[in-house]
Amino acid sequence: MILIENINEFVGSIPTGQELVVMEKGDSTTAMTLFGFDEIGMFDHEFKAPQYSEQRRSIWEQHLCGNVQSGTLKVLKNCSLIHQSM
Repeated sequence: MILIENINEFVGSIPTGQELVVMEKGDSTTAMTLFGFDEIGMFDHEFKAPQYSEQRRSIWEQHLCGNVQSGTLKVLKNCSLIHQSM
């Protein structure tokens, strides 16, 4: 997991095999996957101290989704929906 200290100053992209998440600062078990940079700030109200980070996708999710390249949001959303319903 790579913490993003200030999401407003982040420049770049999320590498293949990683996902952008927001979580309670210091508690990775509360991580919520974001499907794009346009969702930054949308869920901050659910956390006392929101922290953004890059987090490696689970092995089973990588297997289901294949080697997804950055920018293929539709595939990532479908894989996340599968994850939520299991």
